[in-house]
Amino acid sequence: MEKEDLVSKKMMYVSILFLILAGCRPFLSETKVTNTITPVIMSDTWTPGPTNNPGITITPTPTTPPPTDTPAVVGSPIGPNPTGVPSSSAPPLISGDEITITSIHMFTPEKGWAVGHQQGPVPRILLTKDAGRSWEDLTPPLVFSTQPYMIDLNPITFFWDQTTAWVLYTQEVIAGQPNTQRIWRTDDSGLTWTPSEPLPYPIDLLTGTPGQFFFLNPQQGWFLSHSEITHMHDYSNLFGTLDGGQTWLLVNQPGDSMIETLVNTEMAYANSNQGWMLKDSLGGFEPFLEVTWNAGYSWEQVDLPAPDGDWINLDRRCIGYDPVFFPDRSGAFLLNCVPYNDKIQTYDLEDTTSYIYRSNDFGYHWQIQELPSTVTQLDYLDDQLGFALGRNHYRTRDGGASWQLIKNVTWSGQFSFISSHEAWAVAREGDEIALVHTSDGGLTYEIIQPLIIK
Repeated sequence: MEKEDLVSKKMMYVSILFLILAGCRPFLSETKVTNTITPVIMSDTWTPGPTNNPGITITPTPTTPPPTDTPAVVGSPIGPNPTGVPSSSAPPLISGDEITITSIHMFTPEKGWAVGHQQGPVPRILLTKDAGRSWEDLTPPLVFSTQPYMIDLNPITFFWDQTTAWVLYTQEVIAGQPNTQRIWRTDDSGLTWTPSEPLPYPIDLLTGTPGQFFFLNPQQGWFLSHSEITHMHDYSNLFGTLDGGQTWLLVNQPGDSMIETLVNTEMAYANSNQGWMLKDSLGGFEPFLEVTWNAGYSWEQVDLPAPDGDWINLDRRCIGYDPVFFPDRSGAFLLNCVPYNDKIQTYDLEDTTSYIYRSNDFGYHWQIQELPSTVTQLDYLDDQLGFALGRNHYRTRDGGASWQLIKNVTWSGQFSFISSHEAWAVAREGDEIALVHTSDGGLTYEIIQPLIIK
C-alpha cells in the first residue's frame, strides 16, 4: 500500500485546522541504464544537500553513452487513449538528468514506484527496475480543465504491486464545471493506462477535493473525496468499486452518517465490509474513529480510551495515521496527540506524543503503547514486524508489545520497507531532499542520485 508523504500530510492537516477555526481560539506518490554510484554513507546529522557534503562528488556512470549536447527527452508511454477522454501530455523529461523523488513505494529489491519531478510543476509517476538508481516516466495522460483555478496536479496514488497501480491527479471538481475527475489504472507497470468513468458526484456538490484511495484487492477499493470542511465537519463523499476502478459507485455522501464529523484523515478495510475511518479531533474533542460494517454505507462512532486516565482535562489535538489490518482481522494505527500551548496560542507540534493503538476485536477493546519520542509513520510488514519512524527509528518484532530503538537522525523521512533489513526513504531537512537506501535495517543509509532514463 502506498503511503503519502507524511511531512506534506502533516502540513495539510495544519492548514485545515487554520481554515476551520480562523478567527477563533483553535480547538481544536526498454532501454536499461545501470547507474553505478559509489555509496555515500549518511551520518546521523546528515543534511541532504551537496553543500553540506564538502569533498563528496557523486558521479553516475551509465553503461550507455552519456547524453550529447542536445539531451534526449523522455515522453510518457501512455498507451491507447480512449475516444472522448480529454488528455494533455506533460512536458518531456530530460534523459540522463537527475530527478527529485518526493515519495517512494518499493516492492522488491529492484522494482518499485515513486512520485517525483525534474522541472516544471507536474509531478510524475515513476518506475524503477534497479533499486532506485534510474527511473522511467510512466505518467498517465493528464486530464484537467483549461480553467486555471482547477489545475492542481498533485497525484493521489495507490500502488498494489510493481505492476498494478491507480492514479488520480487532484484537480478540484466545482459546481457548474465539467467533471473531469477520472481514476487511471495500469496492470502492466505503467506501459498502458485505462481511465475510469467520471466519478458520480452528487448533483448538489459544491466542490470535490480528492483525498485517499484504499484497495482491499485488485478489484475492490474505495476513494474518499472532501467536499467541504467547515464548522468541525468534513463533508466527504465516499466512492466504491468492485471492478478494479473502471466504474465507481457513490457509497456515502454528506448527511448519510457520522462520516462527516470532524476531519477524516485516513481509512483502511479489514475485509469487504469492515473498515475504519481515522480522524483529526481538532482539539477540545475526545478522540474517536468511525467503523463501518457494510462497506462504507453507514458508520458508527467508536470512542478511543485515553492512554492514561481520561480525556476530560487534556486539551489535546489528536490525529490518526496509518491504519493497518492483519490477516487475523486485528488492526493498529498511530495516534499523535499535541497539547495546546497558551504561550503560542495554538497546538504545539514540537511537543507531540505518539501512541500506537491496537485492537483484536475491531475497536471494542484496545492495547495502547506510548512511544518514547514522536514518530510520523507506522509501517507494519506483517502482524509481528513493524517500524515506527520519526527522528528516532524504532522496530518491533512482537506486534508492538515492545519497541527497540534502531537509531536517531536529524532528518525526517517517508519510508518504504520491504523486509526487516532493506528500505528506501525520501529524506528531508528544511528545503533539502534526497533519496536514501538502507540494507542493514536502518543502522546506516546511502545516498542515491536518481536519474531519468528513456
